[in-house]
Amino acid sequence: MRIIFYPVTTVAATSNFTRALLLTMLLAPIVLNWSQITTVTIILVILSGAAASGVGYTIWNRALAYPQKNNFPP
Repeated sequence: MRIIFYPVTTVAATSNFTRALLLTMLLAPIVLNWSQITTVTIILVILSGAAASGVGYTIWNRALAYPQKNNFPP
């Protein structure tokens, strides 16, 4: 499998992630009920995020493996 880098896409994704992180950090103290956050809650959040991200990247990389079939850029 050939790895193709799209620097503009990478920069855009990084920029979007940074903006979302800053917004989350700004709103978290206002929206969250801090009395219900425990160590177990934090661990579950991290594990579910990792699982969802892993599934998303797996699907994305599977789609990129067939560029002609899906009409993706080469």
